[in-house]
Amino acid sequence: MKRIILLIALVVNIYSVGKSQVNNIAEVKNTVLFIVKLENPSKEVITKNLILNNSQVENLVVMKKDDIYKKFGSINEQVVITVTPKPAVKFIDLPTLLRKYKIDKKYWKLNIYVDTILAADTSDLLIHFQSVRSVQLKNNSILISSAELKDR
Repeated sequence: MKRIILLIALVVNIYSVGKSQVNNIAEVKNTVLFIVKLENPSKEVITKNLILNNSQVENLVVMKKDDIYKKFGSINEQVVITVTPKPAVKFIDLPTLLRKYKIDKKYWKLNIYVDTILAADTSDLLIHFQSVRSVQLKNNSILISSAELKDR
């Protein structure tokens, strides 16, 4: 099975999720909203920005359009994906990731790319640290490379 990495604001690449849940969602721009169901503390986090390895996903459901309207009313997002990570998964925010990779704070306002995709808004980015292969400064940008856990 190919990997699934749920990526960053404005673009989602779903390589393989399982035929029962998603068929041929390849590159959906400006239309995705994630509902991440956290266990501890028990809550739902709504974000357009998620980096999570498929091996850390317990359940993934693409909501039907009627259900989206019932839950949110009229919204711009055309696809809403509910993600339940495995119980041990912990998320960090972008400043925490940048500190862990020792990126100087003076660079934090540069453009952020995840797997070559520009993130227009990283304010609500949720990151599973083990789903990140590297973070580096390059060409006046910060590049985040995602990884399968077996790659780490």
